[in-house]
Amino acid sequence: AVRIGAFAVPMFAASTVLFAAVFARIFGELAKSTGKGLVLLLGAGCFFCIPVLFPVVSSPGTWRWGVAALYALQGVGRAVYESTSKALFADFFPDRAAAAFANCTLQTSSA
Repeated sequence: AVRIGAFAVPMFAASTVLFAAVFARIFGELAKSTGKGLVLLLGAGCFFCIPVLFPVVSSPGTWRWGVAALYALQGVGRAVYESTSKALFADFFPDRAAAAFANCTLQTSSA
């Protein structure tokens, strides 16, 4: 089977950040019109799909460029984590921003 070379590793890593940046903008607009719940659901669904894909697909080593789907899912999920989920913490602590982000950091570190 043809394998992807080492050149693809930084490209895939950069694609995660690119997906996160693009979808953060998209999800920001979506959250304004539908609320944050749908956006959180989409992000959680993306993170959920990453491990689910492995048993569904017979051999990940044969995916070749299809492995980019994992990086896309990671990027979309990260877009939600870096924007919408942190905004929810700010919503729960409207007058205490330091407490909001301390709570967010505590929960992330504990996970």
